[in-house]
Amino acid sequence: MSEYTSGNLILNRDIEYIAVFQPTYVKPLNEKWSVFFTQLTSESFQKPNEVTEAQSDVPVMYFSHAGDQGWSFRIIKSGQEISRFEQSYEQDTMDLIALVEKLQPDADAFEDLFINEDAEQFRSEMIEVLYAQKSKLDRVKETLTRFSLNAFAEFDLSAQQLAELDCLLRPEQLIQEDETLEIVERFQKILGIEEMSWVSAAYEAKRV
Repeated sequence: MSEYTSGNLILNRDIEYIAVFQPTYVKPLNEKWSVFFTQLTSESFQKPNEVTEAQSDVPVMYFSHAGDQGWSFRIIKSGQEISRFEQSYEQDTMDLIALVEKLQPDADAFEDLFINEDAEQFRSEMIEVLYAQKSKLDRVKETLTRFSLNAFAEFDLSAQQLAELDCLLRPEQLIQEDETLEIVERFQKILGIEEMSWVSAAYEAKRV
């Protein structure tokens, strides 16, 4: 079973204001951070939800990591999303299937790409077509269109931490698929949220 982690992160300095978000459960992570859940942010971050509707000046970061699907974060302040990043580990697969379905409407895209005897060669050819339409680097750049490094200053990060984040979340770095899990771990280490692992509303309910 792959890891599934999700929750709303808040600085402990702001914990006295957490009631405005209507938390259903609050858990201290370490000396700096706590995680909380609400009815509408227990396993995903839907909009509208209690965090966005609160219109609070307290910054909150929703963080999620599904070990076999992808990871993401959203930083909310005053009801507005001031930074966002999402990386799906399955995006290329979904886009390849869509491409084959478009080019060969009568074919079974999944079988042609992954099951048939010549699937590996066919998949390689379709990847070339996919990247010819939009390069791999450009596809990764799209995941950063709503990312703002400055938003992390809301969480009292040092200049060094911000610089490390800036280097980590660059297209040239994110394009390295074999380093994806390491990137998530480094992100958590920079922010000091290493304990945000195997944490979710469902997991915490089982531990109570």
